[in-house]
Amino acid sequence: MIETNPYAPEFTPTVELADGWLACRVCGVATAPTVQHGQDTITSLGREYRGGSPSLRRKAAQEFETTMTRCSACEERRERAVAVNIEHPAGRGQYVADVIANTAVERALAVAAVAETDLKLTSARRVRLAIRYLTTEALGLVWESRFAPVAEAEAHPSTGAALPWSHVPEEGRARARQAVAAFLRALTERPQPTPAPTGGGCYLCGVASVEVVPSRASSAWTEALVSPSSLGGTSTAHRRVSVCRTCADAAEAFGAYGQSAMARLVLEAAGISRKLGIENVRLDPPAWGVMNIEPNPTPWAHIDLDDLREKFETGRVGR
Repeated sequence: MIETNPYAPEFTPTVELADGWLACRVCGVATAPTVQHGQDTITSLGREYRGGSPSLRRKAAQEFETTMTRCSACEERRERAVAVNIEHPAGRGQYVADVIANTAVERALAVAAVAETDLKLTSARRVRLAIRYLTTEALGLVWESRFAPVAEAEAHPSTGAALPWSHVPEEGRARARQAVAAFLRALTERPQPTPAPTGGGCYLCGVASVEVVPSRASSAWTEALVSPSSLGGTSTAHRRVSVCRTCADAAEAFGAYGQSAMARLVLEAAGISRKLGIENVRLDPPAWGVMNIEPNPTPWAHIDLDDLREKFETGRVGR
């Protein structure tokens, strides 16, 4: 008989599984065959090694498998994650594949369950923030993470949690509560102007500040080492400058801070980057940083984007 009173003297967080019972791969609770939802095989590449015995070291390096299931509560949580991603597909962000996006949301909901909080994922923004602040915190909290990729020294296939999440120590619960608190704070944040840390503006597009929520302010700008001569200037001496995140991402995609990245950004700012024939357009736009002018109120304002659009539409450039 499994003791389910956490205040009883004989209560233990983990218990031996009875015949046919499996641990829930999410909350860990020992689950009877009649309420199991599927079976999954979790592969452990080995076990954390503790001690000095060569034989124990060899044993710890052995791969093994553990069969787990989902309890009814965690199956409902998985179904909710699927429904959330269907209703708010824009919230998944970088998680393009359905199975990965569903796992990300399910893990976020699991962290909230540890913190005894119900997430209201009623918008793409809420889904996006839940994934950002909660999903990674599930590592070390969900039962299966005790087994994969490398099993904890005390993790055994024949055990399960006496109660949902009873295997999670107080420091893990505190970590879950802190993650939920950070998520809730992010929900109330509003974008604020964040000025360039140096130089007065983005060295490429010249924008003086970008709108970003306070919690993401540290990633709104980046420091880059650039050569003005490759950005429309004359000096060949490298300089450390501030670059906005949009321009930095473009430069990273092209592999360097140069004319190719700037041309793409200018065409996007002009709204013609996807026009038929745009591949024939060759631009050499100067970076704002090589010009002795005031910062731009909007990106690339030092370039006449209206004139560029008009020239493209009338066939005077490209096409």
